[in-house]
Amino acid sequence: MTSISHVLCIEVPDERIVERICGRSTCGSCGTVYHDTFNPVPADGCACGDYQEKRRADDNESTVMNRLSTYHEQTSPLADWYDQQGLFHRVDGDRAIDDITADLLAVLN
Repeated sequence: MTSISHVLCIEVPDERIVERICGRSTCGSCGTVYHDTFNPVPADGCACGDYQEKRRADDNESTVMNRLSTYHEQTSPLADWYDQQGLFHRVDGDRAIDDITADLLAVLN
């Protein structure tokens, strides 16, 4: 059996998770990923020239909130146990990707 050396928790407020998930879409023609806020479809359309918006049916606030509720009830309590073992590391995930990556690498190295 492989032993666990680190447990990483990338913490993001629930409202931001909802915003990130519910705002995402892809072009059904070429697969380019977009986000309503962070990477919107250009005014002149997708680079492929045939933008076909696709969104996952479960990328809606109700479903995401149910998933988060399940996480907080069932998964999150494990954090205390792993923390007592000295394995648990929290990283603020509500920042720039480069900053998050640097913190994750610092924990792992």
